[in-house]
Formats: sequence, structure tokens, C-alpha cells
Amino acid sequence: MHKLKAYLTDQRISYSEFAQMIGVANAGVVQKYIDGSRTPRPTIMRNIVRVTEGHLQPNDFFELGAADKPTDQAQAA
Repeated sequence: MHKLKAYLTDQRISYSEFAQMIGVANAGVVQKYIDGSRTPRPTIMRNIVRVTEGHLQPNDFFELGAADKPTDQAQAA
């Protein structure tokens, strides 16, 4: 489950309410963020971090494949 969807479910916030809170047009935009077909612009991303009090961060909107994730060896460097 996408972290945004989990957050909204846990907080009992509808997509429409969240859209209004972060300054986007409608619930459809929020749905696109959740399904990965759209990524929030920087100004909206800042609103998401602020509204969620840091529970959601920009990296939560980017899927990293196995090749993109740091290895233990790379982290130690």
C-alpha cells in the first residue's frame, strides 16, 4: 500500500479533503499520486510534508528498484 494511502486511511481523511488541504484541484489528483501516475510538484510536495507533519516525505513518492537501492557496502562508504 502506498504510504499516502495508508496515512489517509489511518487519519480518516478523504482524498477530497486532502486535496483541499494541500492545494490541488480534486481527489483525482490525490489518487494519481497514490497510483504513481503523477508526482507532486515541489510546491505541493512541501504542502504534503507540512500537512502530514513530516509523516510523508518526497522519497515516499518515488519507487526505487532493487538496482537503485543502496547496498550495505555502499552505505558503509
